[in-house]
Amino acid sequence: MPVQVTGAGKAAIGSTAVEVNVTATDARAPGWVSVFPCSSPPAPGSETSVLNLVTGQTKAAHVVVPVGVTGPSAGQICLRTQNATHLVVDLSGGYN
Repeated sequence: MPVQVTGAGKAAIGSTAVEVNVTATDARAPGWVSVFPCSSPPAPGSETSVLNLVTGQTKAAHVVVPVGVTGPSAGQICLRTQNATHLVVDLSGGYN
């Protein structure tokens, strides 16, 4: 799931990384959440999880994630979940 994290009301355009708090809530089954730059997604199965969840759990993690600076995914981070869950992404700031 791509999330635009740079631009109006967000981190500065050209930021190379962002600091975000990712909250997963109402997990439908045990699983994980990974966060990565959309411009360089990991191969399926090689993700590093930032959250590990059990059914029905709400859990948060604070992470720094690189951001693509060119191309169609410029200014975006992506989230991937193993199983269905609701996600909230709060942007704390960006790094140039």
